[in-house]
Amino acid sequence: MRKPIIVLFLFISSIFLLSMQLCSIINFNGSKPIVVVLSNFEEISSNNIVIEGIVVDPDHDLIYVKAWLYENNSIYGIDSEFENDMFSINLDLSNLGTGVYNIYVQGYDERDNKSDIIKININYSSGGGS
Repeated sequence: MRKPIIVLFLFISSIFLLSMQLCSIINFNGSKPIVVVLSNFEEISSNNIVIEGIVVDPDHDLIYVKAWLYENNSIYGIDSEFENDMFSINLDLSNLGTGVYNIYVQGYDERDNKSDIIKININYSSGGGS
């Protein structure tokens, strides 16, 4: 009687361990998007800037890329229409004063995976043209 119980326990334990290994190999949540910003900003005096870059999502379930100003969350832009994995986001800086600001860029997919946040430091001079 004891031997069948031990064999059954070993069998169930091996199935449990195998299922744990399979779950760690297979990523059920998918992969997070990868965002690369191609725009280069240092000194900005224009009221509008365009952030351009490449976004790659191995799962092909990308929803959008968002860019926002860290110091003023009301300044943000979203691109959800990608052509050849390229994105382009326009930010209106006309309400900012002169100073150093941080722009963040991040990609989001359908499974709630988020890319690493890309941080862009800008030195903005207000009063520029468009």
